[in-house]
Amino acid sequence: MSLFLTLVCSASLGSPISAPKDVSAASTFKNAPTLQVLAEQAVREFEKVGSSYISSSPTQRYQSQFAPSGVAKISLEESSFSLKVASLGFGSTARSTSTPNISTGKDAAGWPKLTYSRPELSEWYVNERGALHHWLQVPSRPKSAEGNLWVKMNVVGADHIRTLSDTAVEVRTEGTKLTYRDLKVWDADNRPIPARLEVSGQSIYFNVQDT
Repeated sequence: MSLFLTLVCSASLGSPISAPKDVSAASTFKNAPTLQVLAEQAVREFEKVGSSYISSSPTQRYQSQFAPSGVAKISLEESSFSLKVASLGFGSTARSTSTPNISTGKDAAGWPKLTYSRPELSEWYVNERGALHHWLQVPSRPKSAEGNLWVKMNVVGADHIRTLSDTAVEVRTEGTKLTYRDLKVWDADNRPIPARLEVSGQSIYFNVQDT
């Protein structure tokens, strides 16, 4: 099955992301990482606790917990909210996402990576320095599909969600805010594809102009 599209957002105020040479990894190092980088990567590892995985970001001061069901819980100080990619479709057609297989590892640069694998859509989180990068990958476009691709991500526990721009959404909860930003989309040849983020109720939509 050939690759169709890759999407990425950054749940932080970190630096923008560039198109990777290998779309399965967020970044690459030309040289071996320093001891400081290795130490920063170690404290961001995904640790298995029960059936879930937990990771933290010392610089961003949040903790993330990933359940086998595909729910990612982000905790900032004493408040938290959850994200889950619930469905996707083309135009007016839609399908719910299936139960994923969960695994952990590292990206090409050595940063901790947690992956949710599904036949219709895979996603992975890379816990880099100053950013939790959220990647989504759609493997193929059905021949019968009509209209542009969209992906729906439900948010639970947020007090307010608002669109900041076509590529950024702000999630607020109990006085704490997290910016989900820097949306970028590439096709299988690493060509950029126009896309935007939209908010509807307690859901964030990734709308991709792929036709």
